[in-house]
Amino acid sequence: MSNSYMIIPQLLIASIVSLGNILCSDFSQEEKFQLPSREIPERTTPGGSRNDGQCFLNPEQTILTPLVPSNNFGLTLAQYPTIFVHIPTTSAQQAFFSLQNRDGNLHYQTTIPLPERSGVISITLPEAAQSLMVDTDYKWSLVLICGQQLEPDDPQVSGWIKRVKLDSTLAQLPELDVSHESVCLLSQQGIWYDLLHQIAQLRKAQPENHSLAGYWEELLIKMGLEKIANQPLFY
Repeated sequence: MSNSYMIIPQLLIASIVSLGNILCSDFSQEEKFQLPSREIPERTTPGGSRNDGQCFLNPEQTILTPLVPSNNFGLTLAQYPTIFVHIPTTSAQQAFFSLQNRDGNLHYQTTIPLPERSGVISITLPEAAQSLMVDTDYKWSLVLICGQQLEPDDPQVSGWIKRVKLDSTLAQLPELDVSHESVCLLSQQGIWYDLLHQIAQLRKAQPENHSLAGYWEELLIKMGLEKIANQPLFY
């Protein structure tokens, strides 16, 4: 998968939500993340866990949480996007991930290993899978496997994702490598999943850059995810 992205036209953003001061580019400019307005189900909450919640080792810890805006929906430009979920401390060693279209037809599924401690994990659709179709809504789900096999009451979360394409008037613009500039443009255009992906890539490449960590935290706080904003990022 290419790590290059291009901006999308303003007409793809149905409404603009001001989220205050979000730093981008050189991390000193005031910018706004533009949130697409969609008729999408509200943020999914975790289902009940097996054995009276014993799957979670610390009952006081933040619950299983998808990194999505408050409307539970986000855009991507990628054929094979990356999705982020916060995993609390759990006895589960694996999770089941699936992706389906709005009609409920399965697009992709896999099992993934879980970290030994709480933090934010990433799930990237592999190139071996079918790429996302443009202008199609997909629902993704992540379920913790608390026992030997998947059970109906295992904790789970879900979110919605839609791949969008560039307007023809912007087709001649050069592609943007992962950089502070591209992060700024993705924020301005409201491309949620790719924005998180690029910030994660920059943080991995520059682990001592406190501005990047601060930008990540600021963005999550503005999206109502303050409880997990400073959690470790396993990427």
